Amino acid sequence: MVIAACGLEQPAASSAPARERRDLAFNRVARGPMKLVLRTLGVAAAGVGFVGVFVPLLPTTPFLLVASWAFLRSSPELTRKLHEHPLLAHT
Repeated sequence: MVIAACGLEQPAASSAPARERRDLAFNRVARGPMKLVLRTLGVAAAGVGFVGVFVPLLPTTPFLLVASWAFLRSSPELTRKLHEHPLLAHT
């Protein structure tokens, strides 16, 4: 085959399904002092994002994205709370 001769063939699939591999990539939780730094960054960004809901020229979305990322890396519980918040979560 031409694809095999060019070296463009698909790599063999691993035993884990694609969804499990993706979930493993997102489950990298920080430890130690970095966890505290990320949690503090997340709380600060969520606070500024919350203020941005009410202040006309202050953007909300970038701060909530940073908060979501920081919570994802530091605390799955805070990520869940942010994603389920009635005012800040997407509908």
